[in-house]
Amino acid sequence: MSGAGVFLAVGLAVIAQAGSAAPAYASGSREQFCDGSQCVNAWGGGPDVNTYTPGASNNFFYEIITYTGNYGLQYAGSGANSGDCVGDLNNSSTDARAGLYSNCGDTQPAWGANLREVGCSNGGVAFYDIHWKGYLGPQTTGNGVAFYLNKPTPYCFQITLF
Repeated sequence: MSGAGVFLAVGLAVIAQAGSAAPAYASGSREQFCDGSQCVNAWGGGPDVNTYTPGASNNFFYEIITYTGNYGLQYAGSGANSGDCVGDLNNSSTDARAGLYSNCGDTQPAWGANLREVGCSNGGVAFYDIHWKGYLGPQTTGNGVAFYLNKPTPYCFQITLF
């Protein structure tokens, strides 16, 4: 096969992967993102993204590489919001409230669904939202508290694989 044929074959594989229902995962397992006692949770199966205690089924997400080369948090639970990604609630470009919306693996990710992973000194990760120029984090502490995408400082999560 010529060099051009190899390039074309690789290019088609990337395009097929980016547009498919099964995006490229940064890890191969469902993950739970917690600060110790509070986790990212698809509240009631979504679309709201709130805090909840570790181990709940609605805490499970995939960390994926998006079409744009950034990271996304894709809900790995069941129900109507399964496969949706953490971004702006209801895809509102004017509200930094986090919610599940659309598939961040698509060529046009939802507002707020493009994240950059930032390492934390405790060995965890924080997620910087490119649209909001802030970090994913809860408004306050406690169960059922809303997450926002515009926190001014990194909110560090420990990752648990399931």
